[in-house]
Amino acid sequence: MAKLFYIKWDVEEGGLILDQQKRRVSQKELIVVPYKVTKKQAERLKERITDRFLYKKRNPFLNEIEHEFHRLFHVCKQCGYVTDKVDVNKAWGKLCKSCFRVYQAEKLKEYQANKDYRKKIRRLKEYLKTEQGKIDAVPLSVIESNVRMEVIRQGKTMRELARHLNISETKMSLLFSAKKLSVDDLRAICEYLMTPMERMLRLPRGVSVKRQDGVPKDWLEDDFRVKNE
Repeated sequence: MAKLFYIKWDVEEGGLILDQQKRRVSQKELIVVPYKVTKKQAERLKERITDRFLYKKRNPFLNEIEHEFHRLFHVCKQCGYVTDKVDVNKAWGKLCKSCFRVYQAEKLKEYQANKDYRKKIRRLKEYLKTEQGKIDAVPLSVIESNVRMEVIRQGKTMRELARHLNISETKMSLLFSAKKLSVDDLRAICEYLMTPMERMLRLPRGVSVKRQDGVPKDWLEDDFRVKNE
């Protein structure tokens, strides 16, 4: 790998100095630009300065040297790597070749992630249209509360409901403790109570389900799976 140098200007002698150290050794040295260059690049800048200023027997100002430097070279805004402008691809923008490749890889990864996310949202929206999806979108605690209120309103008991479903009261409680309540179970409950399923899925006043991109937010968690997936 070629050695890299900082370009300094000798105030007294009127010439460029190459130094691997950034700090100034003496007061007569001024740093032209805070970037490292190869010896070949420094020689190009030296020729440019000679042609533009020194042959006229005039020492350039520091900002003039810096201006000529940027006319010759491209500096990566990410890592500060200096490249000859003739070797720069316009697609790189303000980056060097290496940083542009990293940028491309990150963008591709981001695009793929967004593509997978959009695909997941479409799939979940389709699931939300199904009966099971509508049940999963409502907290089980809400469904259980609606069922109990309807049982009380009709003057019945949870024991009678459990007997109708041919399960024990304990199993009846566990029915609402599971992560999912099946369509068949809720339909059987609604048939016994002669109540539409929509009423069991109704959210009480003041209760809402947080949504993101049209689906329940908790569905976007990694452990959520649609039924029968």
